[in-house]
Amino acid sequence: MNDRHGTAVRRAARALALCFALFSLFWLCACSSAGKTEAANDATLPAGIFPAGTDGLADDPRDVPATAAEPSAAPAPTEPTEPPVTAPAGPTEPPAWRDDPRSVTDLDAELPGFDYSPYLPVPQDVSRGSASLSYLYAHGGVTRAGSGGREIALTFSLAAESGYTGQLLDVLREKQVPATFLITLRDYLQSDPEERAETVRRIVREGHLVSSHGYTHIHSTLATNRRFLNELVLYRTELDALLRYHYPVSVFSDPYEEIYERDVYLCDLMGFRFLGYSFIPADDNGQAPVYMVLPQLKNALSPGAVIRMGISAENVKAVSDFIEYAQAQGYQFVLPVHAMD
Repeated sequence: MNDRHGTAVRRAARALALCFALFSLFWLCACSSAGKTEAANDATLPAGIFPAGTDGLADDPRDVPATAAEPSAAPAPTEPTEPPVTAPAGPTEPPAWRDDPRSVTDLDAELPGFDYSPYLPVPQDVSRGSASLSYLYAHGGVTRAGSGGREIALTFSLAAESGYTGQLLDVLREKQVPATFLITLRDYLQSDPEERAETVRRIVREGHLVSSHGYTHIHSTLATNRRFLNELVLYRTELDALLRYHYPVSVFSDPYEEIYERDVYLCDLMGFRFLGYSFIPADDNGQAPVYMVLPQLKNALSPGAVIRMGISAENVKAVSDFIEYAQAQGYQFVLPVHAMD
């Protein structure tokens, strides 16, 4: 009986000792693990592992379980923005030649801002040679004055007027006779521009007609198509600036008394009436005396005659006498081209 009781006690003691041993082992393991963790937290990592400005290693993407990508959030709606307000562009400056045609130094170059497309190129069937009267009339040209009655026209070239234009204007005003004045405008204004500009204004103011005799005194055969156009454009521009208003009629007469198809064609496109003459006296550039000039004028007197003369002291006297003679024959002096034509 006592042996059984002793055996039970010994078994219980061994079990208790085993439990105590296991508990001690677990406690020792727990303490060891805590010490290792604390040591790891106090460890200093070698320099250069982390990029500058970071606190630690980034998560390794391989450690992140694969999950379906979440749709990115839609951006928050923003208030509509007004389009930027830009100041309206100011008026562009006109090309310099519109304010000062004489600023153009190369008359063969393109004028900035002028559209050449309606005029150039000139068709191949337009000749550079002489134009027939039928071609001239078909393009608005004029070589006769009036409507076929006893009417004649006087034209005067200002190419070499030698200071006698004022005297001629006095005679015309006294006799109430209109005339056409042919002006090579750029060349004419080179000498004493203010006085000569006032002469042009007086011509227009007293009811006479101003006609282009070329902007410069260049022979038509030497002028390219563009140069010829530029001569017309610059003449019109400078005349308007000189008169301070738009002159309502444009007339052109060749400075060398020629009539070429190309010139007639471009004049027509530009709105110029090409003016030809029926008679030019041999006045030796205005130096011939009255007794030589006056008989020529009387012989040229015929219905519709367009007479062209230079301006000189002798010619002024001859014209005064011729006007009286023609009026005595029943002739009336008219302008070959009018603004209303």
